[in-house]
Amino acid sequence: MIEVREATEDDLESIAAMTRALNEEAGYDRLWEYDEYGVIQFLGTLIEYEHLNLFVVKADGRHIGALGVTLMPLWVSHNVLTAQEIFWWIHPKWRKKGAGKALLDHFEEWARDRGVEVIFMSAVGCTPEEIEKVYERRGFEKLQTNWVKKV
Repeated sequence: MIEVREATEDDLESIAAMTRALNEEAGYDRLWEYDEYGVIQFLGTLIEYEHLNLFVVKADGRHIGALGVTLMPLWVSHNVLTAQEIFWWIHPKWRKKGAGKALLDHFEEWARDRGVEVIFMSAVGCTPEEIEKVYERRGFEKLQTNWVKKV
């Protein structure tokens, strides 16, 4: 059974382990060293402040995914409240089995309950075609692409 809920302090170490896997899968480890202590501190911030949140998905009593988000006004239209993904990761064994859908459903409901008009999601660690299909089925449209350069 898949369970989605807001994370607590008891979840932070397990979620940090998932972010280490995300860091590697996304290729971030080519650009910077993973800082577990810093990640745990950051995850704690996500559960501490009202404009931030951290959701966890569990199956069979184990953490299998997480989603960190922030609420903020749209920079070009300050009256539009947005919810923006900070990171989203589902364990590879649980992809295409409803865990990601359940997590995203929970996030969207949370966002709607707070008056959010626009949700921003990104894609790392997977092929653009795979995630585009997921997002398009849910009513998202492709708006931008991010590029990174280490300086």
